[in-house]
Amino acid sequence: MKKALKILYIVIINIIFLAVLFFAFDYSVYRQACKEFHEQHPNDKSELKYSYKTVISDYLYDLEHFFNGKGMYLGRLPDGLEYKDKPAIVVFGCSYAFGQYLNPNQTFSYKLAHQLKRPVYNRGAVGWSTQHMYYQTLSDAFYNDIPKNTDTVIYVMIGDHLRRSQIEHFFITDKWAYLHYTLKNDEFIQDNYNSKLANFFRALYIRKRYNHVLAQKYQTNDMKYVRKAHKIVAKFIIKSKHNMEDRLGKKLNFYVLYYEPGDWKVSFRGELSVLLMKEGIKTISTTDLTDEDLFSKEYMMHENWHPQEKAWNLLTPLIIEKLQLKD
Repeated sequence: MKKALKILYIVIINIIFLAVLFFAFDYSVYRQACKEFHEQHPNDKSELKYSYKTVISDYLYDLEHFFNGKGMYLGRLPDGLEYKDKPAIVVFGCSYAFGQYLNPNQTFSYKLAHQLKRPVYNRGAVGWSTQHMYYQTLSDAFYNDIPKNTDTVIYVMIGDHLRRSQIEHFFITDKWAYLHYTLKNDEFIQDNYNSKLANFFRALYIRKRYNHVLAQKYQTNDMKYVRKAHKIVAKFIIKSKHNMEDRLGKKLNFYVLYYEPGDWKVSFRGELSVLLMKEGIKTISTTDLTDEDLFSKEYMMHENWHPQEKAWNLLTPLIIEKLQLKD
């Protein structure tokens, strides 16, 4: 009996020692992530906190009220509602489509609406990617917002969307859950945010670091990973198109606009375009539209790396002409 208790004692002590060692290492990963965050975002004064708490992002539990135009981290209101009798356009994407750091009348969606005299529903948001479009097209709240006469969709893509298709938190230091799906048997399975155990496991900083290191490979020159990213991203876009067409009961004009300033390209986008064009999705790049340097300070805010209003002043009429959009 004494021998058994001694063995149990040794086992417990070793478990405690290993747990302390593990969480000490996990904390060191967190500290390194904080250092990297401040180096990469010197103007961001956000207070970073060591925590294993998972916070569910607003859109994951209340998409119906997310697009209210009340802040940079919420969605925008639609533009051009005075033209509501005309067929509507939906714009998806990330902060580029949203128009981060721009006033409502400086965005792509605003300029598109008023140049075409058609309503435009801006369904992009800061940090989003293709899975966020897919998520919306599964929701009744989305179809309650957009009109039945919608006939055109434009997805604004940047190179980082390949990586974002894999991440579970936008930053390693984040406590906010980032929408993530796993592809199984040709179907997307959304992460279970109701599971406290799964949330804790994803919140481990070692796990976050590993997730980001792996995700980074999906937008490099490693074709093994880039092709996987193409398959996943293309499937998000294609399934989104099918979802919308099924709910609206008609075929849509569906476009992907690659926003590619300077050397910021979508890795091997030609191969991605082939996958999309097979499903009737047309693609264009900003490099097809203009020889202007969209990476210059004239067109890009170098303090935060987002398009200036002048970029959309240049691109919007060119997009309208190239896609043969009509008023």
